[in-house]
Amino acid sequence: MISRSTLWLVLRILMRTTIRFFSLLGLGLLVAGSACSSSGTNDDAGAGDSSVTDAAKKDVSVKETGPVDSAVTCNAQASYSGSLSNETATYQPTPADAGADAGPEDAYQFQGAYNTNADTLDIEIYDGYGVFANGVQPGTYNLTGDELNYDSCGLCVLLIADETSQGGDPYMATGGSITITSISPTGTFAGSGTSLAFTHVTIDENTLESTPVGDGCNTAIASVSFSATVTQGQ
Repeated sequence: MISRSTLWLVLRILMRTTIRFFSLLGLGLLVAGSACSSSGTNDDAGAGDSSVTDAAKKDVSVKETGPVDSAVTCNAQASYSGSLSNETATYQPTPADAGADAGPEDAYQFQGAYNTNADTLDIEIYDGYGVFANGVQPGTYNLTGDELNYDSCGLCVLLIADETSQGGDPYMATGGSITITSISPTGTFAGSGTSLAFTHVTIDENTLESTPVGDGCNTAIASVSFSATVTQGQ
């Protein structure tokens, strides 16, 4: 079986030209050697197979976190509302060498900005994980359990504060629900979110585990609609 970390490396390289990677202040993007090496060679990596985990997830670097400063400034607003702008959606299939039965819907990403500061709603979908353990399909999904950590989520919902081409500050969903009304490699990625809550996190560059910073920085989206034509990654 192809290891999760190996597929993450391969898909990360393929998605580099279509997905804007996080990079928090003080550290650069991950290099290929930061991921664990593969421990298997079986080509059985089909849709729903647990080998397709962190494979396509964005390259995420973290900053050092020390004691919480009582005068901490949160980069995200207390809440967000209104329409999104600059909406984009990307689909990335599993690499051809991942196996003949490697499902047709392996990674999607939607991004839309709330303001000129580029506070960005980021929705990432990974076939085979979390609520999509049995494949990616339209429906309404509650953000609980596996969906609350970037390492295990199949439906990963984040708010990226002050995102630029050089990076941003991630807030991971802690609750709410997402309804997917349309998702297709050749169609649209569309739906809505309700009662979304987020907390400021760091994301480990090796394990992809997200950990709340505990600085009191939280945000929320009462409701949001999203829609973008899907383009395929290189």
